[in-house]
Amino acid sequence: MMRIPPYQIFSSDNRLWEYFRWMLAGAFVCTFMIKSAPLLSLSLFQKFLFEGIVWICIGSCVIAGSKVYRKLSSSSAYAASIFFTALIGTLIGFPLALLLGGNLSFLTEPEAITHLRSPFTWNYLSGVAVSSVFLFKEAASIIQTEVQKEKVKNLAQEKEVAEINLKFLQAQIEPHFLFNTLSNILSLLEEEPVKGRKMLLDLTQYLRSTLSKIRSEHVTLEQEEEMLLKYLNIHQIRMDERLDFEINIPDSMKHFLIPPMLLQPLVENSLKHGLEPKIKGGKIWIKGSYDQKNIKIEVIDNGIGLQTETSNGLGIENVKKRLKACFGGQGKIILQENYPSGLKISMEFPNESSHRG
Repeated sequence: MMRIPPYQIFSSDNRLWEYFRWMLAGAFVCTFMIKSAPLLSLSLFQKFLFEGIVWICIGSCVIAGSKVYRKLSSSSAYAASIFFTALIGTLIGFPLALLLGGNLSFLTEPEAITHLRSPFTWNYLSGVAVSSVFLFKEAASIIQTEVQKEKVKNLAQEKEVAEINLKFLQAQIEPHFLFNTLSNILSLLEEEPVKGRKMLLDLTQYLRSTLSKIRSEHVTLEQEEEMLLKYLNIHQIRMDERLDFEINIPDSMKHFLIPPMLLQPLVENSLKHGLEPKIKGGKIWIKGSYDQKNIKIEVIDNGIGLQTETSNGLGIENVKKRLKACFGGQGKIILQENYPSGLKISMEFPNESSHRG
């Protein structure tokens, strides 16, 4: 647990002044509460000056003690130092207040100790209580500030890790997605930290899974689905109600092996060219089916529909090349208008995993 030594609390002039205001408030209360022989003959203002001198002495000794005991490492040692220094301050404060008030001769009277015992004890214990409450309050405030700084630092480190990962993925992932996501994370961390942290977590997990998949020759459809879910979650936070999606891949297909990162470019194409340009956004459906010979994956959206630039999109072209490299002429992609609006992308390739059951 984080500990804040008293001397660190008094390192700020603002906190120092705040502490003495607390002490003067305590002196003001004691002015009305304490009824004792050496104080009865004094006016209300004189009594306040008397108490003020005592409490300033207590406060000064506590501050001085905090500098001396700065090497103490335990909470009990800090507490003991407050009790000890407050006692020293009270022992100094009473004679000094009597001296300045012209009542120092009172100490020579036979019943002086008896009359002073009650106000001495009251001032001492009250001074300890006020000092302790102030120190704990300020320590809690400093700890809370440090915890917030640590959280921000951790988030910055996580963001830095994500940015390092991006350098390895520039050839596989559209730069606009990365830049937009990082920009959104920075904005959300200030305005909606919970959403920002979730988005950063999804991005980190997405990048981590993508890195591992790029190194593999094949991945399962289940792994590809998990990656797509993180990818779409990121976009859903960014687009809010403008994006809805549904993934429907039968459990019987999830163990099938496919080339890695085969579906993500198709989903990205629907987002970039279909839904993002549409004011109201829309929905994406990802469906899977198969027979003994072929696997079929459909990515359907209700966006703005088939555009010339979409058919020549870099993502789709890369998938076509990969299908040709992996399956020769047996892999294909078909683009169709989705009625009443949007685009349907159908991808088919040989079912090489049907025998795995």
